[in-house]
Amino acid sequence: MLNELFDSADPAADCKTCPGCENQLPREQFHRDGSRRDGLDVYCVRCASMRYRGARATPDLSPERIASNARARRVLEDRRYLAQSDPLFS
Repeated sequence: MLNELFDSADPAADCKTCPGCENQLPREQFHRDGSRRDGLDVYCVRCASMRYRGARATPDLSPERIASNARARRVLEDRRYLAQSDPLFS
């Protein structure tokens, strides 16, 4: 009985639309997320990867950001140190 329900289900139910790339992709193209109703991440694997990489990119080095962000301060200090110690770096 249960198999009949899944066999007769709409094929579009096996797909999900990613808001990042706006493509309709198979459910296998999404990471699992138990906190969501459908059990899948909002973004496809590819878009999730790009979003993660963007979040881990070099931090914004604006003065306001540096004042409140320890990682940004370390990056700026490292760049200044390397510029002083290695003339090829700058």
